Amino acid sequence: MLKFYVHMTDPNLFGKSILVFLRPILYSTDYRLSAWQELVISDSACEEFVFDPTVSAQIQVSGKQKKSIISSAEVPMFVGQLCDAITPDGLSPQLQLQSKASARQRLTPSQYGVRNSTCPRRPVSCNWLVSGSQVVTMPHMDFGMTATFEYDPAFYFSVIAPISKGQNYTVQSFTDMTYYSFNSCISAVDVYVEMRDYKWEFRFEEREPDINYYL
Repeated sequence: MLKFYVHMTDPNLFGKSILVFLRPILYSTDYRLSAWQELVISDSACEEFVFDPTVSAQIQVSGKQKKSIISSAEVPMFVGQLCDAITPDGLSPQLQLQSKASARQRLTPSQYGVRNSTCPRRPVSCNWLVSGSQVVTMPHMDFGMTATFEYDPAFYFSVIAPISKGQNYTVQSFTDMTYYSFNSCISAVDVYVEMRDYKWEFRFEEREPDINYYL
């Protein structure tokens, strides 16, 4: 588990948000990326969030009424696991864990997977979450297709203008973000947000472990 303390040191944020993303390693143009964290911080204030590597999956299907969406429960998964997306009553979606042998046939050891096994057959969308927050949606999975998920162990920070709730992003957005690589040897990071030469910059200071804690 890793805790981030985000400090706003500049008074010129003017309602902008600080977004943090996790990046899927495999990416298709129809995937819908979400901001993993969205922070609205006033001048001289500090916000915090916690990262833990827990990955969860959720599936969604279209309801009988126009534009209605029915979602399954979020199911925590271990790396290398495969779940089947099923609709046992023909409507309510569920995720059902599959055997290790089935997972090995479809996944690499570093992937998570969801296979569309609905009956009657219907397309589903698969949401992937890390630490309980959404990272990406993989839409329009037809029957028999498997959605796989694996993410880059890094955090991408950006300052942007006010956005609409639920706005999606493209993978090209990452080129304009500040990258912080995950360090498993620390437990906390201070992130300082400041403007230099009319450009937003992020400065990261890793906190030293409390030695007395281990004595």
